Amino acid sequence: DIATKAVLRDVTQEAADDPAVRAILLTAAGDRAFCVGQDLKEHIGLLAQGSDVVMSTVREHYNPIVRALTQAPKPVVCAVNGVAAGAGFGFVLAADYRVVADTASFNTSFAGVALTGDSGGSWTLPRVIGPGRATDLLLFPRTVKAEEAYELGIANRVVPAAELRAEAEAVARALAEGPTVAYAALKKSGK
Repeated sequence: DIATKAVLRDVTQEAADDPAVRAILLTAAGDRAFCVGQDLKEHIGLLAQGSDVVMSTVREHYNPIVRALTQAPKPVVCAVNGVAAGAGFGFVLAADYRVVADTASFNTSFAGVALTGDSGGSWTLPRVIGPGRATDLLLFPRTVKAEEAYELGIANRVVPAAELRAEAEAVARALAEGPTVAYAALKKSGK
């Protein structure tokens, strides 16, 4: 919802800007979902009220979140604990390194609900898995389970769900202890 997007936008930018933060770990609470994207019920309600807020959410929320993650001068690790769909999948793709629970799954979902790919997904997905495979997933949304995500290059590591948090923290800690100035240069040169 709007409140959650605003908080996520603000904390990702704060972490990206804070020189004391040497790596960012993005994850979700619970086991069912990482992020399933926009609260479409909220969107429909706002549209029914005549609000133009829904038309600005990409500019006001999603773009700044993705920019903060992709342009952070430090590594961003994403721990995906469950379903990542729509904008949630876009946030996953904005990370530099993705640790995925064996129970996680991914879905672009945009075309399935008559929307365009936002949250950077239409830009990051081709860079992660190649343009042909990305086109297929964007035009024909379907569930991609963890093992296939690894084969496609969406996941860097797939681990048992019970080990996800510890593994993602270990990756983030190792990166935070590494040459973060070099990591920042690598990120900048690759985008």
